[in-house]
Amino acid sequence: MSDSVLLTSNIRGNLLALQNTASLLATSEGRLSTGKKVNSALDNATAYFTSQNLSDRASNLNNLLDGIGNGLSTVKAANQGLQTITSLLKSAKAIAQSALSGSGGTTNYSTTSATAQTTGTGTSITAVAGTSKLASTANGITAGDTLTFKSVNSAGVSSSFTFTTSGTSTVNDLVSAVNASGVATAKINDNGTLSFSSTGNLTVTSSDTTKTSILGFTATAGVISTTAGTTSSGQNYTSQFNDLLGSIDQTATDSNYNGINLLVGGASNQLNVKLDDVSTSKLQVDSQDVTTTGLSLSAPTTLDASNAQSYIDTIDAALKTVQSLAGTYGTKQTILQARSDFTSNIVTTLKSGSDALVTADTNEEAANVLALQTRQSLSQSALSLANQANQAVLQLLR
Repeated sequence: MSDSVLLTSNIRGNLLALQNTASLLATSEGRLSTGKKVNSALDNATAYFTSQNLSDRASNLNNLLDGIGNGLSTVKAANQGLQTITSLLKSAKAIAQSALSGSGGTTNYSTTSATAQTTGTGTSITAVAGTSKLASTANGITAGDTLTFKSVNSAGVSSSFTFTTSGTSTVNDLVSAVNASGVATAKINDNGTLSFSSTGNLTVTSSDTTKTSILGFTATAGVISTTAGTTSSGQNYTSQFNDLLGSIDQTATDSNYNGINLLVGGASNQLNVKLDDVSTSKLQVDSQDVTTTGLSLSAPTTLDASNAQSYIDTIDAALKTVQSLAGTYGTKQTILQARSDFTSNIVTTLKSGSDALVTADTNEEAANVLALQTRQSLSQSALSLANQANQAVLQLLR
């Protein structure tokens, strides 16, 4: 006895059409749900593997973009540091030029008083110096001494001013009195030293002619005198100049990005950026020392007209080095930025190509589903009609 069901050729033809329609409908519904027309190598081996290769390269280039971005940021940090260092060098040059231009008829006296450094009160060096007492052995002054300031200009015209020291007189009192006299000017420098300036030959005379030191200056029989046109700016310019040099070192050290510093030199700070995943293409950026050591800049003990020009010349050479390096790093930054943009565009192209091979047209697939559902309904109706002959026999049996 046979276990198979006997179907007429007409019924079997309609059944086959219905099965084909169901298969096509399942395919279109699958494409709609995934958005892809090729979901595996069985759908289209050539399109599937080509798309995979394009996607893999796009992924590799995306990983390279991170490295290029880090390299670009490292060079940017170096360029920002160079801009700041350039500004600091120009400021240091201006300070040196100020020290150099102190000549030409203006004489500056400067002294560091032991008393000014130890007996005053205040929160800063200048405050301590200003509040210190004048009458002391270290200053060569006793209470009741009179200091006479006399200035003689190039035309031989003289002016003078006297200051009598009391037991309570401070450095600030003397500075204020000198500045109010019109004969000379006085100031307390950044490091607490005391300076006097005049447009002519300046002489300071103490009423006590036995003193060989007045306010820290060497005196002859109680008299301090210099020739107009010579200058000693004390350490006012020196401290400013040295502070700027210190800032240059700090800026160079702080221009670090992700463990690499292009401004302090050394092989460990060399930057290597890979630019492509299928070749050995890369960009190398060497680190150069632009600290004060690398730029051959030294901190002066005293900066004045006698040595200012040499420091100006050294700064000019340092500026050329920094500007040349800024040009080099600027070019490297431009290359990295261009490669970053190029790689981003290539990634987009690869992804678009990969998607084009496997992405389904959802509008078309939606239309296919609708048509196949209609066909499926028609096939079911046709199958029902083909089966009517058997149904008639069933009715006779009843």
